[in-house]
Amino acid sequence: GFNLYADVNGKRSEHSVEVKKKLQGPPAGILAPLDLAINNSGPKLYVLEEGKIIVFNKNINENSKPIQIFNDMNQLPEGLETIDYNKDFNQITVKDSHQIIYKYLLDENGLIKKRDD
Repeated sequence: GFNLYADVNGKRSEHSVEVKKKLQGPPAGILAPLDLAINNSGPKLYVLEEGKIIVFNKNINENSKPIQIFNDMNQLPEGLETIDYNKDFNQITVKDSHQIIYKYLLDENGLIKKRDD
């Protein structure tokens, strides 16, 4: 579970471990989440797992299904550890174990289009 309104990386004072939503396992498709990013200005929640980014609408419940599973192995390198939403550029950024940052462009609906090389 996670607190939908907390900063998962602990960067803001409202960071909380209080569980507000539970979303794991079937039908969500989340088995081993590595990190979470929330687009507070839009309706999306991004979950990073090894080899994929799973996108949900924020108005989820424990039976919610993803609206996108981005798992293009040509665009997702191995060893990703963190994910963040960059509202200034409307993109998702992920960082690997070597601190290399990869940027992913989003469409007007908040879905991942492609890696921004």
